[in-house]
Amino acid sequence: MLVAQSRKAIRISVQGPYRVRILPTLQTAKEGTGLTAVLLPVARGFKLGADAWACQGLRIEPAEDRDLYLDNSRFRGVMSIF
Repeated sequence: MLVAQSRKAIRISVQGPYRVRILPTLQTAKEGTGLTAVLLPVARGFKLGADAWACQGLRIEPAEDRDLYLDNSRFRGVMSIF
């Protein structure tokens, strides 16, 4: 399901455990508890808060019982960003 398109920035929040993976390899780039950051496309990939990765995309995986917020909209499951 396409949630957003052609956005310059989007605010992402996860309350509780989460994992950020690099696409397409699914290598874990970051994990922790509690995420609130702005996601920006950059020349060679993506920047999420203070972290930046040269990649084709990111996958944000909240723990199974956690919601993911994009700006003020709540979603369940994982989010892939290309």
